Amino acid sequence: MLRARDVCLSAASDMELLAYAERERRILITRDKGFGQMVFSQRRPHAGVILLRITPETIRDVHLQLIRFLSKYTAEQLSSTFVTIEPGRYRLRRTPTCSE
Repeated sequence: MLRARDVCLSAASDMELLAYAERERRILITRDKGFGQMVFSQRRPHAGVILLRITPETIRDVHLQLIRFLSKYTAEQLSSTFVTIEPGRYRLRRTPTCSE
């Protein structure tokens, strides 16, 4: 796992973050709902996005929820998929591409 600051992108725009993750074939994990707009309305290419809609007590709780979720799917299954993780559930949506 890389954080935006690990690759000198802490001041990058959401568009730049999404483009970087897509180029590097990395799944983007975020709390920012704006990525849904880019993926669904603007049909921006991506390698996968996980939107966290949970408010855990600690960062450890976030990691546990992510580990639990990620243990059920392969990177290939999550490719070009928008995932929303909410308390007690998660939703997966394959996203359209520009050609669809």
